[in-house]
Amino acid sequence: MIPTKIDRNLQFDILRYLESIYHESSAITDTWDVLLSFASQDERKLIANMRYLEEHGLLISGIDDGTDSEMISESAIKITAKGIDFIAGDGGLDAILRTITVKIHDDSLTRLEQFLSHHPDLSEQDKTGYIARLRSLPADATKHLLLKLLDLGLTHSPDALRLIQSLLGMG
Repeated sequence: MIPTKIDRNLQFDILRYLESIYHESSAITDTWDVLLSFASQDERKLIANMRYLEEHGLLISGIDDGTDSEMISESAIKITAKGIDFIAGDGGLDAILRTITVKIHDDSLTRLEQFLSHHPDLSEQDKTGYIARLRSLPADATKHLLLKLLDLGLTHSPDALRLIQSLLGMG
């Protein structure tokens, strides 16, 4: 027996169709027939691809494993929110909901200025120049600089890992 192959084009056709009938009760009666036509009437191929998509949480297949044969509940076939977000290709609401906002306060800049003003490898002229330039940066540039410094600190400092472990109660 040759195993049924997973077909990405078929999967996209299934998801796009289910997205197009999302919450339309009038389309429920012929959903299986439409999906079957996408699979060139190959029911095994359609079932395999729908199960695969269901395992990834992109749709509800309506397919039940019966003891004698496959039972399909056409009214249960639907795309999930995760499936809609996948089709959109932009991460959907999940991307928005999982966004972390980082706010940089004035004391962050003050600390950076203090670091520069007390750094032993800088001349007084360099310290004054760096601090003046830092104060003149637009907010976006300052934010970018501070985030880059944070990345650098986390990447190159064993102390950063110890601090994280300590704050998370893991050290």
